[in-house]
Order: sequence, then C-alpha cells, then structure tokens
Amino acid sequence: MLLVAAIAAVLFLHQAIFSFLLWRRGEKKYLLRFIIYSIAAGGLVILTLGFLSIPFGGSGRLYFGSMYLLGILGAVATGLTIYLFIRELWLSKEETT
Repeated sequence: MLLVAAIAAVLFLHQAIFSFLLWRRGEKKYLLRFIIYSIAAGGLVILTLGFLSIPFGGSGRLYFGSMYLLGILGAVATGLTIYLFIRELWLSKEETT
C-alpha cells in the first residue's frame, strides 16, 4: 500500500506540474485542475508519511490522522472535479446554442 500511495503521489504531482505549466502559457481552464491535482498529491504525500510512521515506532496517530486528512482532501478534490465537469458541460452547451 505504501508503494501504491507513493506512486500515485508522484503521478498526481506530475499532473499538477503539467497543469501549472499549461496555465502559465495562458490556458485559464488548467488553474482549477492544478489546484485539484495539488490537493490530491499533497494528501497522498501525507498518507505516505503516515504509512512510514508505523514501522518506526509511531503509535498510529499519524497514520489515522493522515487517513482522516486524506478523506477531507479527497472530498474537496472530488467537489472541485465535479464543479469543473459541470462548468465545462455548461460552457459547451452555451457554445452550441
């Protein structure tokens, strides 16, 4: 599970950097994607640190705290993703009319 969380964090971080670079070039719609990917990458980094605390004498508080924080960050990222999807769907509907 630790390896999966670390790989997912790296992939989300890669997407965040790529979205940031596209936003800097003038693609305004990539700013929200950059925020979403940054939240996801940050949550997975915190989860990875929580996993690492257990074998090194941690009481599990950091692990459970990181799971709680990951749940909150996941809910925020999911809400922003749904907002982005609805906004793009609405804008495409306005362009066709």
